[in-house]
Order: sequence, then C-alpha cells, then structure tokens
Amino acid sequence: MIIGTVLVSGCASQTGMWDRMRTSAVDAVKDPNVWVPLTGAALMMVDNVDNRIARDAARNTKLFSDPQGSSNDLADASAVLYLVTLIGDRDASLSAKATRAGKDFVSLGSALALTEGLKDVTDRRRPQDNNTESFPSGHATRLGGLTYLTRRNLDDLDLAPGVQVGARVAAYGLAATGAWARVEAGKHHPSDVLFGYALGHFTTEWVRRVFFRSDRLAVTYRPLEAGGAISVAMQF
Repeated sequence: MIIGTVLVSGCASQTGMWDRMRTSAVDAVKDPNVWVPLTGAALMMVDNVDNRIARDAARNTKLFSDPQGSSNDLADASAVLYLVTLIGDRDASLSAKATRAGKDFVSLGSALALTEGLKDVTDRRRPQDNNTESFPSGHATRLGGLTYLTRRNLDDLDLAPGVQVGARVAAYGLAATGAWARVEAGKHHPSDVLFGYALGHFTTEWVRRVFFRSDRLAVTYRPLEAGGAISVAMQF
C-alpha cells in the first residue's frame, strides 16, 4: 500500500511571489514562440484575411488527405517526442523524471483549461459553422505547450549538435503542421491556431516557472513494511 502526504509551506513572501509571477510573464511574452504567433493572429483580422484563408483551406486541402486524422496524429507525435526527450535524460533518476512529468502535466493542463474557458467566453463560430468553440484552438494550445516542454528537456540533454537541431526542427514542424491541419479540417481559422499556440506556450511556461521551480517542490519516498510512503513538500 502506498501512503501519500502533501505538505504545503507558506514561507515565501507575497511580494516575492508577485515579483516572480510578473518576471516570468514578461520573460514568457518575450519568447518568439509567443509574440510572433500573437502578431500573426492580429494581422489575420485585417481585411477579412482570416475567414478567406479558412474557407479556401477547407475547400482545397493541400497538405493532408485526412486533415482531421492528421491533426490528431501530429499532436500525438508531438507528445511522443516530449516523452522521448524526458526519458532520454540519463543523468536523471526515475523518480526525478516522474516528478518532472507531473509538473509538466499540471502546467500543460492549466493551459488547456484556460483555452476551454476562453472558448466559452468568445463564442466564435467554427468555419464550418457547426458550433461556437473555434477560438482558441485546443489542439494548437496543446502543441504550443508541448513544444515548450520539449525545448526545455532538450536544453538538459547532452546531444550532438546535429541531433539537437533535428529534434528542435521536429518539434516545431509537428506543431506547425498539426496546427495547420486543423485549418484544413475546417475546424479553425488561422488566428485560432496562432493564438492557441501562443497561449499554450505562454501558459505552460509561466505556470512551470512560477509554481514548479526545483527549489520549491520536493518529492521523497520512504519504504514501509506494507508498501511505502510518498511525501510531496511544496513552498509558496
């Protein structure tokens, strides 16, 4: 039997927390993975470009014979790439990898939850006009968050330069094609996927840096006669 214990400490000052939140937000916004797609999403609104591209892409698919299925497959491939880069850290113990995966899961989940909330607020109709959940794209949010987490993992891996570059190109390629597949599938406008990607990258990075710094969360395991005890200590 496994016994779990969560310990929460409030030693960090409120001022320090707000400073960390603000600094992390500014740093995340400065990332080209955030401000570039946000700028692109804004430009798409000019002269009805957004709707024209969405209609043309859905009627004349150019990259995918099955855009809907391809968008799911590419999102899954992005998740697999993340897991490979997580497991590939030979200097980290199994428990350290599990802890890191838990932090990443919560960070990405926060971005997806925010996206669902925005869908309810914006009520933008999809290009096929079948519902009002077009903005922002959940698939693109997921891809944006996974791209950030994969990049973060790659920074910790001692790989040959060519392998590093190839892995990063693969991460961005999966995100770009996976997001575009949603447009060709008629599920989203270009601005939906651009904003969704930026939101996923920003929120995942911000939550990960503010709430899950290595010096603020510790996980320990203690074997017991009938199993073991897992303790999680978090400082706020």
